Order: sequence, then C-alpha cells, then structure tokens
Amino acid sequence: MKTKFDLAIKGWGFPSVLAGLGVIVLFIDNRFRKGMISISIIFYFINLFLRSKKK
Repeated sequence: MKTKFDLAIKGWGFPSVLAGLGVIVLFIDNRFRKGMISISIIFYFINLFLRSKKK
C-alpha cells in the first residue's frame, strides 16, 4: 500500500524529503519554542519511513 509519504520519497528523493522535514521542524521550533515537539515529530516520520521500507 503506497502512502503519500512513499510517493514523496520516490518522486523527490530522500535527501529533499529530509530537507523538507528539517524546514518543518525549524518552523515548529520557531512557533512553539519546544524542542520535544520537533523531536517527537522527527521520530514519528522515521517510524513511518521504516514501516514503509519493511512492506
């Protein structure tokens, strides 16, 4: 089952996906000033990526 995240990785390549996540994390850090929020989001996307690799 293909998710939009899988399609993004295939379409843009993994480095640009990481760059996009970095931009999102920086934006969230600037908005909320709470590092734990961005860290949890990073781990959430890493878990999604690892799950999509296993299938």
